[in-house]
Order: sequence, then C-alpha cells, then structure tokens
Amino acid sequence: MNSKTLISIILSFAGIWAGCDQNKNLIADQREKEVSGLVRYYVNQELKRDSIFLFDKSTNLLTEICINNFLAENKDINLKKEDILNMSQKDTLTWSNKLVPIARIISNNELPKTNSLPDKKRDKEGQLFYLANPIFSKDFSYAILQSSFVCGSRCGERSILLFKKEKDSWTLLKIYCKIEY
Repeated sequence: MNSKTLISIILSFAGIWAGCDQNKNLIADQREKEVSGLVRYYVNQELKRDSIFLFDKSTNLLTEICINNFLAENKDINLKKEDILNMSQKDTLTWSNKLVPIARIISNNELPKTNSLPDKKRDKEGQLFYLANPIFSKDFSYAILQSSFVCGSRCGERSILLFKKEKDSWTLLKIYCKIEY
C-alpha cells in the first residue's frame, strides 16, 4: 500500500469520526433544548407557578411496575422497558439555572434553610420539587418526566408524567403511578 492510499484511508476515517462527534453534539444540543422547554412548560402551564425550588440533583426512582403499566398503554412510543430503566438509572443530571432559569436551584446544604422558611415566603418563592432527567423518545416527540413534590416531612406526591410534543409545543398527556404521602 502506498503512502497516498494510506493517507487517504486515514483522512476518510478522520472525516467519519468527526461526523460522529458532530452528530453527538447536535443530539446533545437538541436534548438540552428539549429538557429546558419541557420543564419550562411543566412549571408554567401544569404547575401554574412563576418559579419553584428545584433540588439540584435529579431523582431516579422509576419502577418496573410503573414502566410496565406505562408501556402497556403507549405501544406507539419508540421506547423499550430496558431503555427506560437504563436511562433512568444513569440519571446523573445536575440541574442548573441554564437549563431551568425559572427555578431556584438548591442543594442538600440549603435544604434545612428552605424548609425553615415561613409558609408564606416559601409559597411566594416556590415549592420544592425533585425532577428526574427527562427520558425522550428517539425522535423527541414524547417525554417521560418523574416529578416529586415535597411540602413537609409527611406531605408530598410523586408521579410519572407523559408529555407529547406537537409542532413546537409540549402538552401533558397523562399522569402515571401517582403516589400521595
């Protein structure tokens, strides 16, 4: 093999590699945009809040039973149980004001301070939510979001929410596995 052929092969592989990297970046950018839009829609339209307290670490408490119920009703969504479990277990998202500018992001250290705020002030500033990193269908037309709301040591609720995107707008389709405590 001559050096021109070898250089040609190396450049071809480099082009393919760069194309793959660029595609990954485009998907990551699309995902970040969809996460932000979905959470903004959820807070403004479904919770009807101007802002919320959002715990900085996302939660990942999806259960197999809930996923089975969800998939039994939604066979047209291009997700498998294994994919959903994998994506929920690898949930390492740290929420930021870049992703959710309408939230006051709090950490474990701030949690006692937030819980000691007077009810009127906490209600005015927002309520404490734990949101999981959303799971999207491959075409970004559906999203699954776990939302947990905490209103005290023995008060709150958790549910799995199914959203659909039509045109450029998200809508809540159904609530699954709602638990109140």
